[in-house]
Amino acid sequence: MLWNGFRRSSGRGPLNLAALNVICDRWGVEDLQLVGRSGPSEPMELLVRFAKSAPTAVRAWRALRDELAALCGRPVELMMA
Repeated sequence: MLWNGFRRSSGRGPLNLAALNVICDRWGVEDLQLVGRSGPSEPMELLVRFAKSAPTAVRAWRALRDELAALCGRPVELMMA
């Protein structure tokens, strides 16, 4: 997976990549990429590609978004790859 560019918006250093891997494994994320650049008060735009066996329900999509937002400390917008 590609994790380049993931940083906490508070400037406290890099994200906990182990926690990011756990979230992605839970929701069947095959690849996750940071798209574009945004300021600390703007949502992070993430391109996500799911494994074929991943849950596709809207509820799972929202849960993934919410968990990533909590980890990043800012809103997240997901886009399907």
